[in-house]
Amino acid sequence: EDALDLTGRKGIIEPQLGWIDRKDLDGASFVTENATATQGGLTLAAAKEWAERLVEKAEATESESEEEESESSVDDSSSWWLVFRAEGQNRAGKAKGTAWLFQRGEIVEAKCAGADSGITGAEVLEWADLDAEARNYNRRRLQGEDIPIEEYDELIARRKEARRQEGFELFDDWLLRQSASHKVQLVLEANVPPTEVEFHVQPDAGMAPPAHDCLQRLELDSDSDSEDDDNPDDGTGSFLDYLKRRAQALLPAGALHCMDPRELGDTPMDAPASEDFRKLLTEPLPPDIEAEELRLSGAVLAVTKKDEIMDEKDSKERPTPVPSWEAYFGAAAELLYYSENIKADYAPFLAKCVRNVDMLRRFFDAFCFETVPEAVKYLRIDDNTRPLTRIRSLAFRAPGETMLFERPHDQGTVPVKAAPLDGYLKARGSNPPRTWVSGLAASLRAAGGESLADAAREWFKNSMTEFLSDIKGNDTEGDYFEAWLREVHPDIFEDIDTSDPQKLVSAEWVQSESTPGKKGRYYLRDIKIPSVDDAFKELSAFDPEAGASSRRLRVLAKIIIDLFNTRLADLATILSVATIIGSSEPNAQVPIVIYAGADHTRSAEDFFRQQGFQELGTVGKEQWEEEQPRPLELPDYLH
Repeated sequence: EDALDLTGRKGIIEPQLGWIDRKDLDGASFVTENATATQGGLTLAAAKEWAERLVEKAEATESESEEEESESSVDDSSSWWLVFRAEGQNRAGKAKGTAWLFQRGEIVEAKCAGADSGITGAEVLEWADLDAEARNYNRRRLQGEDIPIEEYDELIARRKEARRQEGFELFDDWLLRQSASHKVQLVLEANVPPTEVEFHVQPDAGMAPPAHDCLQRLELDSDSDSEDDDNPDDGTGSFLDYLKRRAQALLPAGALHCMDPRELGDTPMDAPASEDFRKLLTEPLPPDIEAEELRLSGAVLAVTKKDEIMDEKDSKERPTPVPSWEAYFGAAAELLYYSENIKADYAPFLAKCVRNVDMLRRFFDAFCFETVPEAVKYLRIDDNTRPLTRIRSLAFRAPGETMLFERPHDQGTVPVKAAPLDGYLKARGSNPPRTWVSGLAASLRAAGGESLADAAREWFKNSMTEFLSDIKGNDTEGDYFEAWLREVHPDIFEDIDTSDPQKLVSAEWVQSESTPGKKGRYYLRDIKIPSVDDAFKELSAFDPEAGASSRRLRVLAKIIIDLFNTRLADLATILSVATIIGSSEPNAQVPIVIYAGADHTRSAEDFFRQQGFQELGTVGKEQWEEEQPRPLELPDYLH
């Protein structure tokens, strides 16, 4: 959640909508023919009520129809305008007149006063957030303004003081208050900082060659239907980032532990961290061989001229990330959940470099607990398979064609496009090189925590094995099943309500949105996601020389990789807590607070209960009603 939303009145994060005066537009002219509805003989108060009923009815109808949602010109809840022109008075002496309701897409450029077809001399109101601070901030942000973090944090501080007057405080203030009297340790689901890693160069590996033809023949990216494309959020507004800034500034040194390595080296939203990662390089990263080949061949961009301009702008705005194995695998989540329109593929890597389930398990075990060279030994890497370690090609070649084009940029979705065998971020001080999480495990052992490290290793192996044996059955959130339906059963996916994946994954029947009644139902119980063993049977049949892999193989490979990413974050949480325990004085009472997603906190709690830790507790809720206040009553032991 955004810190701005969490500091809303009474802790309600959903915007409270209503009609606000737009004095800057009073007297403008609007074309009557473009109005959604018109009503005469109303006072201004009655006009607001009339327009609000129409807005709520229209938005309720829109939410019920996926087709209407995709075609409607209404793209957000502030897309409605009320124009009211007073034309006299009622018996009570109140202004009375005509009201017009417009959608944003129906408003044309204001005409000059006195235009015959327009409404002049009227009041203009906008259907928008009644929270003026939030409304003004978001309006500036959506207009692309670069708002300084310092200004944002000052805004949040003022809003928190207002909430304190209502009787509650935000988590960061509670935490900092506790840290004043207790040696609180905070484990945060935030990016691992540059100070904990360094760059390793593997000179005998050589640079990654161009992508195999099967990757070059992946279709071009489709248009995104994500609302985020029109929402230029720089990421600093989230409460997680706000909490991290507060903890960095005010907690004692060594009390903050950031445990998420999945974007290691790729922090485009955090310019100072990006710069610090680049400072770890002893020399600039060499140009990508594939990019150089495209440049020398004179390949043109496979888009229109307009898109080419946007593509060039996007590529210049994003600095090249510092490679890491974690970011190479970490792209799977973005590709599965948020940017499914971006084409990338782990299937060739799994099919020809990993090859089977046994090697998959050995590779990821060594990745997390041994050295990187030990992990790489379990991969088949040679001149034939190295081009298959790329997951996205910079080149595009249409099926059946020989002409090579430059593929448009991916907006940073795939920061590390090839397995970084020649250079990558490693745990600081590790030699031979270890991944960051393997460095945690090694530090834990060095501090005398061998038993905890061994238990974490066993937990990681067992949890991976259990989940991969029945992916749909263990997919309690439904995210994997939703992605599976989208890619493998698109006819069903596009004809059902997919707004609640958690409900979808456990459903036996779902209703078609195009065909009413029992004849229009789909039986989902028999739709399964293959186990990892069955998945590798399918992957082993993949022939790179025959062209790009199927959508089925692509999504299956991404699910396997993303499951590893999820368990990696779980493991990092466990090892971070275990390292704090291992470095504490015997019999010391050290409060450890984990602020992370429900899956990670649940895994950590389950693990440490198995190790005999009893003083554990989880605070928070997994499901909230839209307009439900977010304040929580903390248990006595947290006061």
